[in-house]
Amino acid sequence: MMEYFNKETAEQLTLVAVFKAKPGKRDVLRQALISLIDKTRAEEGSVSYHLYEDREDADRFIFHEIWANETLWKKHMQSEHIVHLLAAADELFAEEPVIQRWQRSVAPNPVIEPDSLVLFAYNRSLPGVEKKWQKILEDLIAPTLAEKGALHYELHISKEDPLDFMFHETWKTVGTWNDHMVAPHLTALLEIINDYTVNGITVIKTRPIA
Repeated sequence: MMEYFNKETAEQLTLVAVFKAKPGKRDVLRQALISLIDKTRAEEGSVSYHLYEDREDADRFIFHEIWANETLWKKHMQSEHIVHLLAAADELFAEEPVIQRWQRSVAPNPVIEPDSLVLFAYNRSLPGVEKKWQKILEDLIAPTLAEKGALHYELHISKEDPLDFMFHETWKTVGTWNDHMVAPHLTALLEIINDYTVNGITVIKTRPIA
C-alpha cells in the first residue's frame, strides 16, 4: 500500500502564498512577484517555487512553494528580495498576503505547462472523521493520475489544522479536468462529500506564470 505521507514530507514545508493586488496595481505586482522567482529558486532549501495567476480574479496571484525545512524558509523570508517586496506592501497589496502551511503527499514536483489548468481544491473535514476522509482522498490519487491529461495531483494536509485538506492539481486542458469531474471515482466522492466535509470543495482555478 502506498504511503503518501512520511518522514520526508513531514520535514518539508509546503506553502501556498496568496497575494491580492490593489486596484490598478495588478501589472506592477505581477512583475514584482515574477522578479522573485529566479532569486528564490537559487536559495538553499528551495525545492520548488511556482507562481500562478487566478483565472477568475485577475488581481489574485498564488505561489506554491516547497522548502526542505522550515528553518531555510525562515531564512528566505529575511532575504533582500523578500524584504524589498514587503516594504512595498502598502503600495501594492489590497490586503495582507495569506500564507498557508501544508504537508504534501509523496509526489514528483509540480509540472508546469504554459496553457495548463492548475487548481487549488480546498476542503475541510467534519471533526472526528478526518482520518477516514484522508483515506478517501488518498484513494483518489492513483486513478486520477491514470486519467488522460492529469499532469500533477497531490494531496496536502494543513500543518495548522488537521481538518483542512487541499489538492494541488495540474491538468493539460480545461477539457481534461471537465472529464475528470465526471469520472466514476469523482462522482462517487461527490455523492458522499456532505457526510464528511463542512462545505464541500472550494476550487481556485489558475494558470501558470512560471
